[in-house]
Parts: sequence; structure tokens; C-alpha cells
Amino acid sequence: MADQVKVSEKLQILAGLRFDAIDYKDDISGTKRDYSKLSPMFGAIYQLRPDHSIYANASQAFGPPSSQVMGDWEAEESGQVELGMRRRLFGGRMWTSAAIYQLSKSNIIILLYERIMLSCCLRLNNAGNVEFYTANTKLEYYPGKC
Repeated sequence: MADQVKVSEKLQILAGLRFDAIDYKDDISGTKRDYSKLSPMFGAIYQLRPDHSIYANASQAFGPPSSQVMGDWEAEESGQVELGMRRRLFGGRMWTSAAIYQLSKSNIIILLYERIMLSCCLRLNNAGNVEFYTANTKLEYYPGKC
């Protein structure tokens, strides 16, 4: 569920909630998972000029381990913050945008390859917490648009 409200001619506010419930049981492996989580999302868009806006948003999410991952593992949780701008050029025929992100994840399950003595094996491991910082830019061109 999400909604976007126009507070003024220049400001819009976004808010949303997502509820996930997962109940999984595999009798063969004995794996059983029961997760439920409410994930919020908030954001704002500010129109600097008719052709130029800035925005910010923050959200949380979660994802259960794959059904192919056996055993008792915690659900992966994440949080993201994004700041950006979007600009319309040439009467709407071109759009440009730029954004920066910060993404935090916890309980990330990774597959490790280990060499023990003369043999090798694969095992799952909880990598713990990871943070990502990134930026992107985009240029869109619509030749037929007037």
C-alpha cells in the first residue's frame, strides 16, 4: 500500500507500507521458516522549477533465505536512503537524472568455497552486515516527443 500526496504546487510526499508473511516447510530437509515483516517507505519530491526536481526517499525491506538453502537462517534485512535530481530538457525530448544511494544489508547468506586438506567443499555462511554506497546518472532521449 502506498500513496503520494501533493502538499503544495512544489512539494509531494510519498509514504507506503508493505507486509510480507512467509510460512515455508520442507519435510524432506526438515527446513521450516515462518517470517512476517512490515516494511515502510517514505519520500519527498520538490519541484525547483517546472523542468527540474529533487527528491529523497528511505525504505526498509526483507527477504527470506531461498527455499534451496537448508537450515535455520535469519531473513535478510535491508535499508536504503536515496537522494537525487531529475531535469527535463529540450521540451521534454530529453531527461537527465543523478542520484546517490546508501544501502545497508544484514544477514546476507553467501556460499563459501573451502579447501580442507586435499578436498574442497562448499558451505553457507552468514556474511553479517554490508553497506554499499553508489551513485548513478541517466540520460534519456525521446526523438519523437514534441
